[in-house]
Amino acid sequence: RLNNATTWFRFVAGQSHDEDNDLPRASLVMARPVTGRWHQVRRHLNGLSHPILGDTSHGASQTNREWKEQRNMPGERTCLHLARMQLPPNEVAPAGIDVCCPLEDDMMQMMQIHMPKVLEEAEPILQEEGIQIRPDPSNDMVQVLPYKVPDLDLDKRKAVHALNQQSINILSQGPYHVVV
Repeated sequence: RLNNATTWFRFVAGQSHDEDNDLPRASLVMARPVTGRWHQVRRHLNGLSHPILGDTSHGASQTNREWKEQRNMPGERTCLHLARMQLPPNEVAPAGIDVCCPLEDDMMQMMQIHMPKVLEEAEPILQEEGIQIRPDPSNDMVQVLPYKVPDLDLDKRKAVHALNQQSINILSQGPYHVVV
């Protein structure tokens, strides 16, 4: 049985392999799932030939092995991070919920050492999106913000609804992805 699953991706920053400075090819991508399916983001990125680093189920084992052996990535680390979660108002949370969580120390350290240009390029873009990747030194708690409906998400939901109402030309299809 095939379940519809939609995820919006935004390429934030990336770097090519740089042998001179021993920097690996890597990128940072922001994912916004429209639906909620098991392993959805992991499957979609792998289906687009951009697996998540450290993902043992849907990732690239040779790349994962290289990062563990040569770049000290912890053995059980999957480089997938829920940086911000927004839930609209509902019966349980009438004001909605908007929660931010900075990167864990090990992920931040991997980016600082192996992806410094990506980190530098990504930070202002992520801040623009309301995503804080560095912890606030004055606050050791997760930041909970008042919920506001992002215009972009409404536009995307309208676009998905419009797509569901019309016939779609499938350009490419794999076990975990469809390009329309």
